[in-house]
Amino acid sequence: MKKQTIVTSVKRIVFGSVVSSLMFLSANASVSPVRAYDISTKSNAEVKYSGIDKNQLHTIQVKFNNPSGASFNLIIKDANNEMIFKGNYTDKDFSKTFKFPKDESSKLSFLIEEVKSKKSEQYNVSFETISFENAVISKN
Repeated sequence: MKKQTIVTSVKRIVFGSVVSSLMFLSANASVSPVRAYDISTKSNAEVKYSGIDKNQLHTIQVKFNNPSGASFNLIIKDANNEMIFKGNYTDKDFSKTFKFPKDESSKLSFLIEEVKSKKSEQYNVSFETISFENAVISKN
């Protein structure tokens, strides 16, 4: 009985030592300070996908906040990088909805470029259709 108690005690001590040494080894001894950098730039544009309408058209809304009323171009290109739309606007609160055929478009790029300052923002929209079939067989 005494031998069994000693063996159990030794096993517990060895197990405890192994666990505590693993915890000690997994801890980082030196931690370098973390620096936060704010690299985000404020965007005046928004491109929003609204889904597929009743006519099976992809619906995308483009908004651009242009407080100065400066001239800007909106260019839309397809997956082959071919221009499918170009418009020049001076609206202060620009909002326009575009519709594209569901089966003909897999990727679109929206480029908004300010004419005077040469600043530009590009948004890429990719479409992926996933079909899902589910079959359930049950026996009564």
